[in-house]
Amino acid sequence: MTKTCTKCGRELPATLEFFYAAKELKSGLRSMCKQCDRLRHKAYAAAHPEKVTKWKADDYTRRREAIHAYATAYYAENAERERAKRAAYRATHLEESRRLDREYYARNRDKFRVLNNRRRMRERGRGSHSASDIREQRLRQKGRCYWCGEKTGPDYHVDHVIPIARGGSNGPDNLVIACPTCNLSKGSKLPHEFADRLC
Repeated sequence: MTKTCTKCGRELPATLEFFYAAKELKSGLRSMCKQCDRLRHKAYAAAHPEKVTKWKADDYTRRREAIHAYATAYYAENAERERAKRAAYRATHLEESRRLDREYYARNRDKFRVLNNRRRMRERGRGSHSASDIREQRLRQKGRCYWCGEKTGPDYHVDHVIPIARGGSNGPDNLVIACPTCNLSKGSKLPHEFADRLC
């Protein structure tokens, strides 16, 4: 049994190999062959990129939970194979992988600071803070170093007023934003000990 594509006019076997399914039609197949259908979709996407981007975003939002559940189950079942694939890709694309790692770290610097501090604090049992706590502290300090008052820029450090090594907590009430010079100079000194050095 054959079917003629309404777009290109080719006569092809009336199977799902050559035509997409269409339950609403009597034949159960679309009138256009798969090849013509793909070309039509590509042409539409090229002519209406904003609509296609919005449709994809909306579709993902609708199906987010299902997609995440599927991905989680898939990776749980194929963990070894996926780890091996990632390791093989990284080995053959080392420079690109390192570049992507650096870019991801630069975009998520606050997140990494928080995660590293949380890890250290879990080991010591001294509380925790979030990336939003750091952002709020930067706003309170107007982007200036807590110790010297200079602008910190993007390479600021998160400092503990009472150092962890001297019994301080890792909670937001013990955090300040400092420039790298002051933070590294202060080390594990208490505020009054470091203030003597600043004078």
